[in-house]
Amino acid sequence: MNRVRKSGVLTPAIYLVDTNDKKIYMEYLGERSMTLKDFIRELDDLTHPAMDVIVQKMAQNLALMHKGDNIHGDLTTSNMMLRPSLNYT
Repeated sequence: MNRVRKSGVLTPAIYLVDTNDKKIYMEYLGERSMTLKDFIRELDDLTHPAMDVIVQKMAQNLALMHKGDNIHGDLTTSNMMLRPSLNYT
């Protein structure tokens, strides 16, 4: 149940923030999801046309976040997730 926040950025639901153990419990995105970092590593070609799409989508989402006064503070490819389309066959 990914949610589009009021800024327009798709994010997983947050269920619990454990400040004692410094853990965040959030929506499971499925076994085929992966970090953007892992996807880029598997792609193994920074000139691949998919990279243009990735960079454009990252810029759009970052602009939406900042427009909504949301600052992530640690935005890296290690904490951006990709989830395959649910419309695959």
